[in-house]
Amino acid sequence: MLKLYAFHKQANFGNNRSLKRGLDVRSGFKLNAWMQLKGMSSQEAKLKYIELADKILKQNKNS
Repeated sequence: MLKLYAFHKQANFGNNRSLKRGLDVRSGFKLNAWMQLKGMSSQEAKLKYIELADKILKQNKNS
């Protein structure tokens, strides 16, 4: 799910990240996942988001 979050953030906000003081662990993991996509275009992030969402939905359908 972190990858979905990261693709969403990259698609909508690009490399514009704001670091907040006092991040909790969950927020830190989310920020880290997003930072790993630095330089990815908005269009590519949207496509990766859709691909991953489709994969997850197909896996859940087959369960």
